[in-house]
Amino acid sequence: MSPQKKDNSASGSAIAAGGATTAGAGVLGGGIPGTRPDASKLGEWRSSGSAQGGRARRAASTARAKAPAAKAAGGGVFGYRASAHKKFATEAKANNAAHAGTTTSRVNMYHRGEYAGKIPPEDVIIRHMRRGRGVATAALVGGAAATNYGVRRTQGKDWRGKVQKSQRDTDKLHGALLGGGAATAAGSIGGARLMESQGRKWSGRAASSLGEAQKIVPNMGGHVVNPDPRRVQNPRVPDIAPAKNSSKVVNDKKILAGKSKLQVEAAAQHRGAAKQQRYFAGVYGKTAMTARKLRNPALATAGVGAAGMALSRKKDVKKSHDPRMSAFGVEH
Repeated sequence: MSPQKKDNSASGSAIAAGGATTAGAGVLGGGIPGTRPDASKLGEWRSSGSAQGGRARRAASTARAKAPAAKAAGGGVFGYRASAHKKFATEAKANNAAHAGTTTSRVNMYHRGEYAGKIPPEDVIIRHMRRGRGVATAALVGGAAATNYGVRRTQGKDWRGKVQKSQRDTDKLHGALLGGGAATAAGSIGGARLMESQGRKWSGRAASSLGEAQKIVPNMGGHVVNPDPRRVQNPRVPDIAPAKNSSKVVNDKKILAGKSKLQVEAAAQHRGAAKQQRYFAGVYGKTAMTARKLRNPALATAGVGAAGMALSRKKDVKKSHDPRMSAFGVEH
């Protein structure tokens, strides 16, 4: 008689749970592969609820908007955000092109330059979101493959379809807790560190942009690091603020005095870029803090699963050394 194959219930369940967690994160981040999201459709869906003309008209308006809204949501967080940023960047570029080559007052030139300065950071963040969606799609595919393999292993089948025995529901539960918890904890820790790293880069860019603006118009001042912990999204990501805000710049006539309109516009573009870069740093920092909140519960869940698996293995070893059992597992 051929020897009994090793019971892979726990390990298979751990692999399946880890894969499912990874695939779920991939769907959340990247949505359905091949979907082309349009952020404006979600806005249409929201506004349809306030349409005038009674309940029937509002219901019809909502129904018409549901399909494109679902398509927009199908791009996941990264796809939706890329679409939203692209929409803003497109509008800003059109506005910038419409006023190209014309001049107005220094104050208006400042506001125009500040708005135009937001475009380059928007182009960068759009690329980041698209790359993020690609990574999320890869996580979906890899997680689905791991889930499939883990389920087959849990069911006691190898790649040739041979059935293994001694399946244990408790081992499956412990394995699922260990795999799902470990995958979530790894994603929480790794994701938070990555986002904080990106946030610090955006903070550095904001400081650099404000420095460039100061070189053109020294009276604008450079940057300051916000020391107020109540207004900082994440202490690991510095909050870079201008030494003098926009209201101060345009209302104090001494700041822009002696500078041409084109110089004012150029300096304002750097400050507009800094404003957007500061915003992105804050978003990355805040999202990282949210991701970190998953770490401890996930580690606790994985610990429960690991403890259960260890206890189960200990019982198996004790049983295998029972003096009443023969070498072939037959009780005397």
